[in-house]
Amino acid sequence: MSDRAVWLAPAPGSIAWRRFGDDLVLYDDATGCTHHLGPLGSAVFVALAEHECGLELAALVDYLSADEDFSTAATFAAQVERTVLDLADLNLATRASA
Repeated sequence: MSDRAVWLAPAPGSIAWRRFGDDLVLYDDATGCTHHLGPLGSAVFVALAEHECGLELAALVDYLSADEDFSTAATFAAQVERTVLDLADLNLATRASA
């Protein structure tokens, strides 16, 4: 994966979502699919939604690691990368060139 790739959330209004504690339930109107995201998936999705211009993976990891609820272990960056790739597979994140 390119270090210069920017990750984006779907366009505002294309996904309806509701928070339940640390989890999110999302409904994708385009596909008719409903998704349940756990704490890390929720945090990644919300971070991308809050940054309309997108975030590079390193910036996303830095942003999320500032939250004391998440581990700062060496494996955290790999967990965030796997999560953003999983969101992309669900059409809940898009990769664009920086």
